[in-house]
Amino acid sequence: MRPRRALAALALAGATAILAAGCFGGGGDEAADVAPAGTAPAVVAAPVAVAAVPPGGTVAPGPNTPKDVARALAGSRVIVIAFLVKGPADDARVAASLRAVEADRTSRDVEFFTYRVGKDKFGDLADLLGVTGTPSIAVIGRDRVLANLWTGLTDAEILRQSISDAADTAAAHQGAAAADAAVEDTSAAPAAETPAKPAKKGKGKGKATGDPQGIALATEVNASYADVAGIRMVGMMSDENLGEATLTADASLEGGIATSVTGAMTLQDTRIDAIEVGPKSYMRPEGAACWAAFPESDGSVGTPVIEMKGRFGKPVTGEGVIRLPVTDEDGPGTYVIDAATKRVTKVESPDGTYDVTVLDSVTPATVPAPVCADPLEAFDAMPSTLPVIQANAKAGCERSGAPASVCQCVTEKMSERFPTVGALRAFEARIAAKDQTVVAELAEMREQCPLP
Repeated sequence: MRPRRALAALALAGATAILAAGCFGGGGDEAADVAPAGTAPAVVAAPVAVAAVPPGGTVAPGPNTPKDVARALAGSRVIVIAFLVKGPADDARVAASLRAVEADRTSRDVEFFTYRVGKDKFGDLADLLGVTGTPSIAVIGRDRVLANLWTGLTDAEILRQSISDAADTAAAHQGAAAADAAVEDTSAAPAAETPAKPAKKGKGKGKATGDPQGIALATEVNASYADVAGIRMVGMMSDENLGEATLTADASLEGGIATSVTGAMTLQDTRIDAIEVGPKSYMRPEGAACWAAFPESDGSVGTPVIEMKGRFGKPVTGEGVIRLPVTDEDGPGTYVIDAATKRVTKVESPDGTYDVTVLDSVTPATVPAPVCADPLEAFDAMPSTLPVIQANAKAGCERSGAPASVCQCVTEKMSERFPTVGALRAFEARIAAKDQTVVAELAEMREQCPLP
């Protein structure tokens, strides 16, 4: 079971509420519409908001668009722009798809830009493209039309097809197209002699590659679970954006294959129950009245204990255990295997270390009830001080052009005033309803964070 999906939902909840507020005038049209004439606070001047380009609309740089993107828009190549958050599984999978596509030889006529929310500055670009969550990918054709905008999992093949379609359009800037063609003519021969970088295979595609002994050991380990009822994983995950969370997960097995997963994580003293059954995942924080349902499972159901995907390294034996290194889209990890039983005792992954034990009996999970109409409703009681929410808030503020010190201050003030995700969502609803009292609240928080 992969616990990051619940944390990704928390990120989306916090980011949606805070970015909708324009982070105190940092790009939200709704907040600007609420203000009566003559009442706009003067402590932090709000930048000019840019209108989002709808799919099929023409993309032109805004006043705060990054210079490298503005330069690319003046050229003739297809442009791919991605917004990701470090940590969540969906973002990691999309990042892997991007790497695979970038490695294609046909991608030499494409310009790729990837922005890490909470780390990179991207000006008004997200507003311009209508991006409100991660992972998001925008494809802009040679005609500078927004061909596609996806939020959520995006397959490499779909991205390749979109790029191919976008490349077939007529260049909006003919002079730039001629210059690009001249560059391609002078570099064609050397490029043909250089082998393309192989696409990195993630968990979602391909099969096991690498050391034959490593692959054979993984196969033997999986076979040892043929008559096992289930396994338990216990450990702690840690990430600079997500913070730390303890995790316990029980997977029911049938013929060595996971049929369902039940578990719980504790994040900032709040327990979050999780269930994976069939094609869906379900999460419910402690105290929530309903379960949040996600349309796609975390990927554990239907797989063996060691998933036969990724690149396997050579096994290393010592002191009664065998260490099996595996590198996949999440990065390098290691399975620690008991040399006598050929069963996994520990998993060392990029996000944490988990102890694994065999269970004599497991009750298979069933679909929980009730399920929330809006998945975010289940997270309303969670604290807004979660690191991932703080990072998204600060990034949204900096996107408006405000100094980092001011953004840090306003992010803290926002969390003080709205201590839970539910409070943030309620504030978002007031902005959408054009509640006049929002202006006074924004002004009060601005005044507490003067420009340096």
